[in-house]
Amino acid sequence: MKKKLIVVFDKNKAFVSQTINRLLSRKFKVKSLVDKSANVFDLLTRDFFVFTTDEPKKLESLGDLLKAEICAVVVNEVDDLKTVSQFLGVLSTANLLYNADVPAVREMVKGSPLKKQAFGFSPDADFKASDMNENMSFKINYRGSTVPIWQKGDPYSTIAAVCLSTALGLNFVEISGILKSS
Repeated sequence: MKKKLIVVFDKNKAFVSQTINRLLSRKFKVKSLVDKSANVFDLLTRDFFVFTTDEPKKLESLGDLLKAEICAVVVNEVDDLKTVSQFLGVLSTANLLYNADVPAVREMVKGSPLKKQAFGFSPDADFKASDMNENMSFKINYRGSTVPIWQKGDPYSTIAAVCLSTALGLNFVEISGILKSS
């Protein structure tokens, strides 16, 4: 199996990385890389690498791992949208998952030929969050199904992780259960 790379642009690097790892590790061998590259052992033993950064220029640290198949790019919150846009411009296939509540991100992904899915509280989002309460729990609606999410931390990073996990084949309802049990 060819190694697959997931690139996540998010200011809340540690939280989103932990959440994605918790969800994907139920089905896959995953290695989370926060602002760094993998070692040779990791390259031989993992199905997916999740590279999370808030500085797109750090993509250079991936070196040979960039030769892996990039199956998904998640754009949540990042300051350097120009570099992210350039990175997206060289991709021909990948799932592009983006925060629909950030106007600059919405505008940046408009012309991308990649398969897109939006997440956020926006009515236009494919993964639409709603009913957030003071305990940071909320609901996500996707294709007519609504599931509760019990997760403390950044809701956008959580929604991004749910969107990514669903795009990679995890069951939407099971994702809710995984987040509740952890």
